[in-house]
Amino acid sequence: TRCDHVARAAETQVVRKLRSSPAAAGTHPKRMKYVEHHPLGRAEAAAMLESGDPATISHALLSLALHDSDWRFVQGLCLLHAGNSDVWVRRNCATALAHIARRHQVLDLETVLPVLDRLEGDPEVTSWAEAAKDDIEIFIMRNGH
Repeated sequence: TRCDHVARAAETQVVRKLRSSPAAAGTHPKRMKYVEHHPLGRAEAAAMLESGDPATISHALLSLALHDSDWRFVQGLCLLHAGNSDVWVRRNCATALAHIARRHQVLDLETVLPVLDRLEGDPEVTSWAEAAKDDIEIFIMRNGH
């Protein structure tokens, strides 16, 4: 669909930006790869989110952001995990919020923007938070939502 095409194109741009950013310096290039995110049922997603494994948590957040129809539910999970001790979970929380902005053209900005501001202040997450804020600007604020 057009939405999927836009999401993939935007994700590709984000990956390129992140690879060239100062925040990406020192990260292991093999850690950054495209992973297909298929729809998850709520029970499966809950088990993944409770796993404690950063890659599994990240996969669940991104899959939900890309496929779940309840943006508020997914936004809440992203905000819950935005303080995770693992840098990749924090990065993927920002990315998942960007996916919600693109797919649904809505977020609770009063709640989300302060969290993205905090993530932007984290040198290891800055580029991801900036990219999420860019998507919010493009897909929500410019469209008058």
